[in-house]
Amino acid sequence: MTMPDAPSPAAGAPAPAAPPCRACGGVLVEDAPFCHHCGITIRGGARHPALRWYYRPWVVLLAISPFVLGPFGLPLLWKSPRFSRAAKLAWTVATLLWTGLFVWYVTVKIVPAVTHEMQQLDVLFSY
Repeated sequence: MTMPDAPSPAAGAPAPAAPPCRACGGVLVEDAPFCHHCGITIRGGARHPALRWYYRPWVVLLAISPFVLGPFGLPLLWKSPRFSRAAKLAWTVATLLWTGLFVWYVTVKIVPAVTHEMQQLDVLFSY
């Protein structure tokens, strides 16, 4: 007994396109609970972010700020779906430039000044 052949998709036919996100227009990943571009939940109709708090833009930008984590916060930036690739690249370059400037300033300006002060203290207390 043979089974009737089920209709099969045509060879080489493109897969059906995923619907765009209703909030940002980004391409949705199949069966994803939220949009990977803007964080809006897809299922349930709620319009609140489905991301963890540490992927929110203000937390990420605070983390890569010079006085918190600096370049050590860049993995949070790159894992956050709320930033476009261009924004991630721009923030990465800005963070690395600021870090390089800071290291240069400390090396060229602060270390010699502290060394000079330590030598003066050594002369003062060597009696």
